Amino acid sequence: MKLALALDGVPHRATVEGANFTIELGEMEAPDVSVSGDPNLLAGIVYGGLSIESAEQSGLHILGSRELLATFATFFPLPQKAEATAQQHD
Repeated sequence: MKLALALDGVPHRATVEGANFTIELGEMEAPDVSVSGDPNLLAGIVYGGLSIESAEQSGLHILGSRELLATFATFFPLPQKAEATAQQHD
């Protein structure tokens, strides 16, 4: 999977091959999907459960396979929240 990301105008090329993920500064040739715009909207898709459609309506520009972008978003799950523990101080 090849992604071209232009977040706040800064181009990145991201590649997912098997279990390997790489991201570098620079343009991606022939990406499967291109995403440009506010990085917070991409983070909203990846971490916040924001739908791709809502992100587009908010200004994120997506060209190519939205299905692959949805798959990409599942690669970065957040850990479970830690339980709060009470500490006693004497």
